[in-house]
Amino acid sequence: MSFSFETTFQLNKAFYHECFEQSANKTTGVKAYTKALVLLILGFATSAIGQLGHLSMFIIVLSIVEAMSVYWQQTWWVWRQLIAKESNSEVSLTIDDEGIKTNTPYHQLTLTWSIIHQITLTEKGCIFHYDKGRYYLSFSHLNDEAVNFVKAHIN
Repeated sequence: MSFSFETTFQLNKAFYHECFEQSANKTTGVKAYTKALVLLILGFATSAIGQLGHLSMFIIVLSIVEAMSVYWQQTWWVWRQLIAKESNSEVSLTIDDEGIKTNTPYHQLTLTWSIIHQITLTEKGCIFHYDKGRYYLSFSHLNDEAVNFVKAHIN
């Protein structure tokens, strides 16, 4: 018996927020700010030398920007997606016995079941891991039969 499911959805702000929340590798605490702290220490060290004033100020400001990018990581990522040309595009999604296919006016992706080496189940969807990266699939666009079909492929 073969299976085929087709649907469409928008690449909108809500989708991007869900995608980030469910699939981002987020480090927390002091560890997330390690790079910013190292840059800040380096900036103060170069200012102590005395003759590298502009360089030390640049490094200190860079550490502040780095800390801000960690603090507002999700906002920054979602904003970058919203200014991309694919933003607000309609995605055609097909799930069948061969794999998962997405199609937008700007990008096509075909993930066959054979190239997916891991599927991670999340609260609202799943992440497909393959050699060239990861792909997040939200279950909010799928019916129960399609969700069960995808879950059946989890190793």
